[in-house]
Amino acid sequence: MAAHPKELGQEATQIVNWLVDNREQFEQHGVGEEELAGAVGVAQPAAQTAIDQLENREVVVRDPEALTRPPRFVIKPGRSWPETRDNLLGARGAGGGK
Repeated sequence: MAAHPKELGQEATQIVNWLVDNREQFEQHGVGEEELAGAVGVAQPAAQTAIDQLENREVVVRDPEALTRPPRFVIKPGRSWPETRDNLLGARGAGGGK
């Protein structure tokens, strides 16, 4: 079940767009949850809610960093990430813009 930007909230859409724009880093190493919120320009609580939404759709997964207090998570591609990424890139290529 790939996420379509039209089906996502504003913050989740912003995050997906940022992840697509930075897909090389995201797909290879993941992105820290706190760093992602700052990079996208979304407040931490709103970013957590948006990441929850994306995680529920299997676009991303939270991977816990070992032995961190408080717990820290790295956001990595989920099972439906390739389809979501390709859909968004296709929409951009078809004149959909960002």
